[in-house]
Amino acid sequence: MSFKTHLPLSISILTYSFYFLIYLILILSNSFHLIKSQQIINSIQNALNERDQIYFGIWTDSQSGFSDTPALINSRLGLNISAFQIAQQIPLPKYNYTTGAGGPAPEYLIEQTQTDAAVFLTVYPTSIDAVADSDLNALGIQLASYKNDLNRTVFLRFAPEMQGAWNPYGFQPTAFLALWKRMYTIIKSTSNSTAIVWAPNTPQSYPYSQSTNGLSTADLSILDTNHDGQINNDDDPFTPFYPGDEFVDWIGISSYYKGPTFQNINVPQPSGYCGSVLNGTLGSNYNWYELFCNKPGKACMIAESGAAFHLQAIDNQASTAKNIIDLQRAWWQDCITSTDFFRQFPRVKMTMHFEHLKMEVDGGKNDLRDYRLTNDTATLEAFKADLTSVIGSYVVAGYRPLPANVQASGRPTSSPGVTKDQNQTGIVFQTERKPLVTGPPTLFGNRKGSGSKNFEFSGLSLMTGLMGACLGVKLVIR
Repeated sequence: MSFKTHLPLSISILTYSFYFLIYLILILSNSFHLIKSQQIINSIQNALNERDQIYFGIWTDSQSGFSDTPALINSRLGLNISAFQIAQQIPLPKYNYTTGAGGPAPEYLIEQTQTDAAVFLTVYPTSIDAVADSDLNALGIQLASYKNDLNRTVFLRFAPEMQGAWNPYGFQPTAFLALWKRMYTIIKSTSNSTAIVWAPNTPQSYPYSQSTNGLSTADLSILDTNHDGQINNDDDPFTPFYPGDEFVDWIGISSYYKGPTFQNINVPQPSGYCGSVLNGTLGSNYNWYELFCNKPGKACMIAESGAAFHLQAIDNQASTAKNIIDLQRAWWQDCITSTDFFRQFPRVKMTMHFEHLKMEVDGGKNDLRDYRLTNDTATLEAFKADLTSVIGSYVVAGYRPLPANVQASGRPTSSPGVTKDQNQTGIVFQTERKPLVTGPPTLFGNRKGSGSKNFEFSGLSLMTGLMGACLGVKLVIR
């Protein structure tokens, strides 16, 4: 054959070789991205008791005079909430049949919902030094019985808001860390299925005007994270109290809106407020979400939250929200029913609402604050409508029958899930939660990135089809 005869064939071979080379390069490139992406996916391990959807929890006000219950919450909302918060102290005080104080938390109230909602138990140490191993063992047995006897998903939030001196265990990092590690070890030896939640307070206004007088040299050294000889808002509000990944299952935070600046007035929060609490606000350079929420095997939560409607400020000229619905709608649309919020913070897998009417002291003045979303009829109906519209994003509790020893309402003669002598059991009607002046939320400032990442790569099947078309062959990838 002449050169002219071979020329078209040579060009064809070169063309196919060129396409095949491109194909191999794309295959190798895509394989690299697949491997890298799989490594990223593998690094995002589920936390203990984590679900694909988000838990929406409520902390009901069951103290004497209010007597709200989880069952009543479900009835008002017309759906089954997936977690309920209850509280008790440690060491566990005996139940007082006269005052209704003391004893273990009223878990039977969750049984009376006739659902499989999770138990979210908050435990407050009465003193940093008062908690003995025997107290922790008893708590572990109590938690294990919720799972073993009642088949409940269980969360334990132990010693929350530990940066605050308003708690008897607060603002003492050395002793707190020792107690926490001892607690975690003992609880896990008895109730390994309990998810233990480390939940600090919001960094806003840290260190909350607290005096450092009386702090040990060791505590001062730990708290002074920037080593400038002072404890102030430039210091890290979180890590001095963090016990380490091996001693934590979930990471939480308290997040409240109590009005602008230092005034007890009713002004709705600005859009994006809740996100700014998680990823840094003016006056705090520390991004809680970025620091804690991308850890493998961990999940994050808003462990207690709400917006305060100041009942004594309704007629205040500075109050732009004249009705509770005007203030609370801004809260739930920003923090509970916002799909943008959970898209920005995908590792927030639970949000817990503080459904209380509470007298609080701020700036030396008593201030009656209503955090409730389900008390006022107009507020309830508007909240129900918005919550229903996004309910697919949330875990909804399923039905289950009452245990044999629990009646449909009222306090049972024996407390389910508690094996201690019955003279020490009963409902907790009061929990001491009297925060020092922490200052109102800071509203303005530069919002930082949440630390979440998006990864996109071309599909292997698409490239295979394109290369197959170029080569005129059918490629099968198995």
